[in-house]
Amino acid sequence: MNKKVTEFLWWIVFMFFLLLSAVVEAKETFYRHDVHWLAMNIYHEARNEPTTGQLAVAHVTINRVESSHYPNSIEKVVKQQRRGICQFSWFCDGKSDVPKNKKVFDEIYKLAESILLRYNRNDIYDITEGATHYHAVYVSPRWSRADEMTRIARIGLHIFYRYEKVVW
Repeated sequence: MNKKVTEFLWWIVFMFFLLLSAVVEAKETFYRHDVHWLAMNIYHEARNEPTTGQLAVAHVTINRVESSHYPNSIEKVVKQQRRGICQFSWFCDGKSDVPKNKKVFDEIYKLAESILLRYNRNDIYDITEGATHYHAVYVSPRWSRADEMTRIARIGLHIFYRYEKVVW
């Protein structure tokens, strides 16, 4: 092979790997971004719950991402507001969102990472059976009594519901 062809081929190979590394890096950043927002939601909504309660909150968040009724990213689901009301109260309560207990947050971050890794491999069982809503046991929101809501379970201090699409 002549020298120019060899140099051109090496240039093509180099560009291919450069492009591939950029895609992998972008995917990793996107993944870390998802883990961060999932961990923040679990921390603020269920840090004092047993692992099953934390897992259930994670599933509700992911189930909303998967539903056509909600935004298509974990961050957007967590930040979503309807009629000026946050879907997850911690995000709009006016308090600092910086986790105060770093040790607990680090544990929850690892849990969120594990959940998303298993979710991406389709290797996770949804203990909420598709729940998209929950509330603390000490409140009774109006939406929980709607015909479209099916109560799934009480896990820790939360009651979980699945939104059932009504077909007319």
